[in-house]
Amino acid sequence: MRLVLDRTGAGMTCENREEYVQNIVNILSDTTLAKSLSQKADQYVREEISWSIVADQHLDIYRSTMEIPGIESRIIMVE
Repeated sequence: MRLVLDRTGAGMTCENREEYVQNIVNILSDTTLAKSLSQKADQYVREEISWSIVADQHLDIYRSTMEIPGIESRIIMVE
């Protein structure tokens, strides 16, 4: 989760309870920060993990597992 938050800027991480409380206070008291986090989270969901994207990824996995390698056959006649 920390990697996603660091990459997207869509949240805050905490090392302890005090940081957790302080982050909540910061978000609730700073509407610009709250709006920025919200917009970044929305963008991440739309671009990375929306249902249509996840469904397409699953379909790609299914298709790749269903691919049957080409088989070359030869007939050998023995008398």
